[in-house]
Amino acid sequence: MLRSSHEEAMRSVEGDVGTPILALTEPQHTGGKPRRAFFGPVVDTAPDQRDALRLWEGVLLLSEVSNFRELKR
Repeated sequence: MLRSSHEEAMRSVEGDVGTPILALTEPQHTGGKPRRAFFGPVVDTAPDQRDALRLWEGVLLLSEVSNFRELKR
């Protein structure tokens, strides 16, 4: 199960990336269709609740830009 899930995630991103991969889907009540998949996000320490929410909202916002590919420091 883990291996097949990983392989599916790797197929869902475009280009040569590593892990982790975050695969976003539409909410279940709308059919749960795949939206986008990205490498990351990568953080060096677990963010506090406020920053975690801001990070999640940022990722969702970026996922709405169809030609967005990558963001690195």
